Amino acid sequence: MCKKAIFNSSTRPKKIKQPTPGENPMPVKYTNDDIINITTFEKITRTHVVDYANENETLYFVVKTNNFKNLIGKNGSEIKKIIKKMNQNLIIYRHSENAEEFTKNMLPTPAKKISLTENNQKKTITIETEKRNKGLLIGRGGKNINIIKIFLKRQFNIDNIKIE
Repeated sequence: MCKKAIFNSSTRPKKIKQPTPGENPMPVKYTNDDIINITTFEKITRTHVVDYANENETLYFVVKTNNFKNLIGKNGSEIKKIIKKMNQNLIIYRHSENAEEFTKNMLPTPAKKISLTENNQKKTITIETEKRNKGLLIGRGGKNINIIKIFLKRQFNIDNIKIE
């Protein structure tokens, strides 16, 4: 999960308002550093950050943009500028209003099929992939699948991920 920080009265984290349906269903508290990272990223890229996480010295951004190629830049030039300015590793995901499409955007390897099921008010996303790609999908120490779980829970209130 997110790093813990000590706050005094002037550095309290910003609490995000309870979202409307289809928007961020899980309230998130951002630290001042998180807010600085988000605003810096938005100013440089001229995009809207929908969600953000800071895990293991890597900044994860979920952005809403029509032109993802411009965000990255020619040969990654824009991303290199952001990395240099923020002095941290970045991973950027494209936001989608559709849970299956959003999951597809976050996967490090292609999936055969992605499906969403709901049983007893618990949502589960199932990812079907080649057996050889499962390790890459999960990531070392589960870091890839954990960040996907975090964003799916926040954006679509999805409880479980099954990899087949």
